[in-house]
Amino acid sequence: MYRFKSGQFEGKTMERVILRHAPRLYWVVSRIKEEGEERQNVQFLLRTFRHLRRRLRNAPILVDCHRDGCQRQPTRMTFALDWQDQYLKPGARFWCDKHRPHIDRDEKDESQKLHIHFDALREPEYGDRLSQKAIHLAVLEGLGIDRKPARITEGFASRFFANLG
Repeated sequence: MYRFKSGQFEGKTMERVILRHAPRLYWVVSRIKEEGEERQNVQFLLRTFRHLRRRLRNAPILVDCHRDGCQRQPTRMTFALDWQDQYLKPGARFWCDKHRPHIDRDEKDESQKLHIHFDALREPEYGDRLSQKAIHLAVLEGLGIDRKPARITEGFASRFFANLG
């Protein structure tokens, strides 16, 4: 697996970084893409990043739908909004296809529906730090990771990706 050789993630594996520092990693990858992918030394980093994203996209979601009694696997998540300060509040609600919430745009207390995946970090309207943290924690919860990001070790990340198959 890819191990960072320099920068803020020096010495860490890509598996650990994507689970522990997803908002920062997505920012770093977007900057690399803006600069251009011609540099030879970043090709393997980008390939590994895309591979792990695909594996996470296909990972099973281990939480239940927010609707009482529903045992279906959710596909989307929503957040309560703090419209005064324009950020997502922590504590996502997960929804299956049958029980998606009705969102009235006049009601400004719930976010749009986001996929349960780290790619939700790319939503431009939720680019602030507090929203990014809320999305990151919700995706970890959806994947069944009950650890705080600071407690995700290299061994845990390796076992997690190995169990994905």
